[in-house]
Amino acid sequence: KPDSAYRLMKIKQDFHIEDECVKFYPYWEGKQPVVADGKETYTAIWQNKDRFLVDVANLSLDKQDLTVTFDKALFPADVKVIDAETKEPATLSNLTLNVSIPRRNYRLFLIAK
Repeated sequence: KPDSAYRLMKIKQDFHIEDECVKFYPYWEGKQPVVADGKETYTAIWQNKDRFLVDVANLSLDKQDLTVTFDKALFPADVKVIDAETKEPATLSNLTLNVSIPRRNYRLFLIAK
């Protein structure tokens, strides 16, 4: 779906992902500030000052209901989370987020302290 690619580019541009000050936390490094508890799931995080763009990817062949946990060292308990594509607020409880992700798909979340 070409609309998906354009939406993703717009989200990244609005977040200013290309700025030098943006810090990237890749999924392949050790301890992650955001983790998902599923099979073949990965997270990648971009930090732009006090805002974050979080990608939660489900690379498995099955739809998964995941619990995504945010590290309290980086995220205060009262962070605001919204779905980056739909702009709808997401419910965060005790620094965890429950999310359903179709097979071989992802969800993007914007987080502000």
